[in-house]
Order: sequence, then C-alpha cells, then structure tokens
Amino acid sequence: MLLLPVVMSRKREEAIAAGIHVNDIQHTMKRRTPSHNYCDKGTYMLTLVVDGRMPLFGTLKGDELVPSAAADAPRVVLSPLGEAIRDREIAKISAVYPMVEVWKLCIMPDHLHIIVRVKEKLPESKHLGHVVSGFMTGCTRAWWALVEEGKMPPFGKPKGTEGSASAPAGSASALALGASVPPGSVPPGPGSALGAGGSVSPLGASVPPGSVPPGPGSALGAGGSASPLGASVPPGSVSPLGASVPAGSPAGGASAAPRPSLFEKGYNDKILLRPGQLDNWKRYLDDNPRRLAIKRQCPDYFTIMQHITIGEWSCQMVGNRFLLTVPDRAAVIVHHADSDQEFAQKKARWLALGEMGGVLVSAAIATREKEVMREAMDRGYRLILLRENGFPPLYKPAGESFMACSEGRLLQISPWEYHMQRKTISREQCLILNRLAEEIAGENYDDLGG
Repeated sequence: MLLLPVVMSRKREEAIAAGIHVNDIQHTMKRRTPSHNYCDKGTYMLTLVVDGRMPLFGTLKGDELVPSAAADAPRVVLSPLGEAIRDREIAKISAVYPMVEVWKLCIMPDHLHIIVRVKEKLPESKHLGHVVSGFMTGCTRAWWALVEEGKMPPFGKPKGTEGSASAPAGSASALALGASVPPGSVPPGPGSALGAGGSVSPLGASVPPGSVPPGPGSALGAGGSASPLGASVPPGSVSPLGASVPAGSPAGGASAAPRPSLFEKGYNDKILLRPGQLDNWKRYLDDNPRRLAIKRQCPDYFTIMQHITIGEWSCQMVGNRFLLTVPDRAAVIVHHADSDQEFAQKKARWLALGEMGGVLVSAAIATREKEVMREAMDRGYRLILLRENGFPPLYKPAGESFMACSEGRLLQISPWEYHMQRKTISREQCLILNRLAEEIAGENYDDLGG
C-alpha cells in the first residue's frame, strides 16, 4: 500500500516540530470565509438544511424528461410550512433589516437557498449570521405553530412524509418524523419551486400581499427588532434557535418539553466575487427541481462510493462504476517530450476508441490532456476522470458533468480523501494519478459488486 506524505504549510510543520498542539482542520461546508467582512456590503447565496434532511418543505412532482415550460415539468409542491416560509417568513428579513434585499428564494423538500444582497453596512454589532439566525428561528417557530394547528405532522410521528430520508437517532428531525435513511442513500439535491408550475420567483424587499409583517413574538424580535445572537431571552419573548420553549410561550403548547429546531446547526454561504456568478446561481436554482428528479431516477450514479480498491490505492468514486468493466480503456497521458505529430497521432487513436464505445481515462492535468478530454466530453464519449481531491459528503457533479453522470458516461475517481485546502497539485501527485490511469486502463474489473 502506498503511503502519501501529508502536505502541510511551513508554519504548521514548525509548530508541530516545536511541540505545539495543532488542532486538526474540521472540513465542513459551513465554515465562514475568514478574510471576509460579513458586516459590510455583499451578495450571497445561502443554503439552509432541515435537520436530518427531512422533507418538511414539500414534495417533488413532475417528469424530468419533459421541457421546463411543460405543465408536468419537475417542481416542488410546497407543504404548509414551505408556503409559510415563502409567503411570510422570508419577507421579515427585509422588514427587520431594510439594508438586506432578498433577490431569490428557492425551496426544496429538505432545504432552501436564498440569494441576498446586503446593500449597506449592517447595524452596529450585527453581521450576516444574525440575519440568518433570526430567519431560521422564525421558520422554526412557524413549524411549531403549524404542528400545533394540525397542519404539519406531529413531532415523533412519520405522517405524510416523502421518500426514504430520515434523521440520525436523537436528532431534531427524528423527533419530528421518526423515519430513517438507509446507509448509502442519496440525499435530495438543491432546487426550487415557488408558486404555480414550480417556477422560482425573485423576491424584493417589500412584503407580499397577505403576508404577515414581524411583530411582538416574531422570530426577528418583539416589535420587529432583531435580538443579538446568544442574548438572554425574557419569558414570553423569542428564544434563540434551538432553545426550549416554556409552556405558555407564543409558539409553545401545554408541554414544557424541549421542541426540536427545524434546521441543522449552521449554514453555507457563497460570496459573489466575479462577473457572471450571479447569473450562474440563478440558473442553478431554476434547474434544481429537474436535477433532483434526475438524481432520484439514477441514485447509484450520484452516490459516493468509498474504499474501492484499485491496484495499491483505496479510492473514492462518483458516477458509473461499471465503466471500469468496459473492455476497451485507454490512459490519456501526454508527455512534454511528445512532438506535435506524436500528440496528433495519439489524440486520433484515443478519439477513435471513444467513438467505438471505449473509455478514456485521465487526470487531465497537462494542457493537451485537457484538450483530448474536452473534445471527448463534447462528443459524448465515456470518460473516467481522476481527481486530486476527494468528495465532500453531499457532493454532486455540476454542469455538464452532472448530465454525463446521469447518462452513465462519467466516473470520477480520487485516491485521496476530501480536503478544503487551496493548493497546487504536486509533481508527485501528478505521477501517482498517471500511474492510477495506467492501472485502470490495463486491468480488468469484472468482479465489481452490483
């Protein structure tokens, strides 16, 4: 088994050598960007996930094969809670923080996305986390109220839920719905549907007709003011996210038992940094119902496979693993010493193999390797792409890779675990990936499990 050196910064190595305890990096998609000022102006795409990924917001309907404008196109039919978030809770953000505009809301069965613009500096001692925390608290309290009114399933009773998703034992969603997730199942992906036909509608700062502005007892503070995160809460006022609600409180019932929080702890944010990024976000959200429908039709192609042995490596994979069993496979590796004529001959052979249904295997590191794999992808050939980085827990391919996975013509493989470091691939890693490509191209894998 090949043991790889751990890549560390010079300062980290020096600290360890000096006997200083250095905490391991906790890889999470919910870490804030350390250098960014979340109190100032900015545009963000936020992702909030229901605890345990329970489908409390709605149900996916429609056919992934029909055009997006068709009546039966994929869409999310919102639950009473999803409607409450769309019609009331989202408007409270701009009502309490006028400098925060909601540009787009996207609700899926088990999570939601919001594109927000902070157009002025937030009030003193406030940052984006306070805005999100207030919104999450409001949604949680709306959920409690709907359960109390009998419009959502009671806590602890799996009534009217969708799919096979479930929460870990003891989590808030397990208390709410009590279902369970089979090991290796694929959680639903992001998406959106806000109204008739499942279309996603941008929302402005104004409160929609019929919505309820925040007032005393709302999630954003008594009288419409937001309470600082973590501040003490007087009896009868808004409790922090996840805190127990005493009997007799606005959203409490006769029982003094703690009630579960709606969302997982924390949230993910993406910061708008470059031209065209906002339009990409919007297209991504508009396409999410269709993407989720495709993932549910082809769950095996979007499940992260762990500890698959290939030669001396224990690999992670996403995609069609049976591409490893296709008889004709070729490693696309271009050397610096290859002349233009030699490269042209190799490229012609590789593309001819792809045309005949063979599989091209490459890390696509060198420019000319990228050229071959780019043309092969454009032509719809079968590909195995090797990666320097592994896959985060909820990974899903993006763009054309998503479609290639859904059609069973792409497999992504990494011999390393996932990391969140920004680093340039080393020469040693390039050589390892090329050796892995040659191993895959030269060996038979007919004994893969079904």
